[in-house]
Amino acid sequence: MLRSEDMETKEQVPNRDDLPAWIEDRAILPEPETIVGYIRTLGLETRFGSAISIIIKPNFAGGSALSTESHAVTNPEMILRVINGIRLINQKANIFIAESDSAGKGYAFLKFENMGISAWNLHRVNLLDLSRDRLERAVLDKPLYFKDDTDPLWLSETYLKADLLVSMANLKTHAVTAYTGACKNLFGVLPREDKYVYHPDVHKVIYDLVRCRKPDLSIVDGYRGMEENGPISGRPVNLGVRIWSGDAVTADLVSCKIIDMDYKKVNYLALLNKDKPLQLNADSITRNPIKHRTKLMVFFNYWGLKVQRAGYNLYMYGHRIHSVSSWLWFVLMTIRPVLLKFFNLQTLKTWKRKYLDD
Repeated sequence: MLRSEDMETKEQVPNRDDLPAWIEDRAILPEPETIVGYIRTLGLETRFGSAISIIIKPNFAGGSALSTESHAVTNPEMILRVINGIRLINQKANIFIAESDSAGKGYAFLKFENMGISAWNLHRVNLLDLSRDRLERAVLDKPLYFKDDTDPLWLSETYLKADLLVSMANLKTHAVTAYTGACKNLFGVLPREDKYVYHPDVHKVIYDLVRCRKPDLSIVDGYRGMEENGPISGRPVNLGVRIWSGDAVTADLVSCKIIDMDYKKVNYLALLNKDKPLQLNADSITRNPIKHRTKLMVFFNYWGLKVQRAGYNLYMYGHRIHSVSSWLWFVLMTIRPVLLKFFNLQTLKTWKRKYLDD
């Protein structure tokens, strides 16, 4: 495992098997020149140098109301340092700081204002509202949740077409997913405000989001860590490390190892690491265990999601049958979830037009 003082100046080709991750253990925020060194050593300098558009996705959960000093949100000053580092490599790229709405009227534009980012006046740096940008239907290979026929994935057009994606997250425990970092941060690119509707299947959702658009650079900040009831209401902790990697899964696996959390219990990480398993050398990572979710939190989370899933299914069933006009239609709408296991949605629509609409 490489640390700050081991940084080389030559460009390297990233390889997950070689664990392309830096564990930065400097207490102060890195200077732009240092950030260039990290990017160079991770083998990303050429890509950053040629990029036309770059997305920076911070973690602004609760950002419309919380202080900029809160461990729940990405440090705005750190975002500025990363931008200045990128500018030393590429002065012409359009850089977008991207965020979407979240529950409780957490509108993206309010997050930008409260974090002080709206007041920035930087050359070729723009704010990207992922909930109000034009949406584009994403193409997924073997998705687990966002199936084309039933639940297609629609994301910001600017986000999908950008050349590079930087995920800037804090190292935190999470009441629902156990851990949140570089990969879970992409949950915040979903445009809808009521993202809690995805919680019963959140691990499949994150899996699809990461495979749809993998971050090219991931930064997980342990200086703004959180334990127990994260990602917003937990206890702030300073882990004294910041992880940089060209692979989001690697960054999260290293982070889990640092806080002594079994990544296999974080289902989305287990899913993402299944295709090309990455073995970590535990001896090369200094552990700094924190308090994870309590058993009581796990218990309530388990049953709460069970109730939510059942309630959502009942809600959708009511939506399907409230306007039926025949018993045959009622039966078809009742068994629709079963039919979709054997037939695609287009087939069901064809049957409806042929037998029910005439």
